[in-house]
Amino acid sequence: MSLPYSPGQSARFTATAQLLGALYTPTATITVTLHGPLTRGATKITQTATPIVDSLGQLHADMIIPQSAVPGPYTVRWLVLGSDAADTTLAEWPITVSPLSY
Repeated sequence: MSLPYSPGQSARFTATAQLLGALYTPTATITVTLHGPLTRGATKITQTATPIVDSLGQLHADMIIPQSAVPGPYTVRWLVLGSDAADTTLAEWPITVSPLSY
């Protein structure tokens, strides 16, 4: 379980890449997206970042939680695109965006 994020907050998402149990850094295109709920009167939030390779198999992506983010559940998705369009690796986990507190 992750700590809740607030709209406007900077967030760092990390991932570890492994192939057959060994650390590796994918050479294919990697994207990280933040997907939010579609609520009445709000636009669905989808934000994309290109991850940074910190070391073998260790990656991170920095995003700002949009000010327009409504409170609720969101999903962070890591997608590795292979040479074949049908060959994709996907990892995802939930986060929570809290209401702004004044």
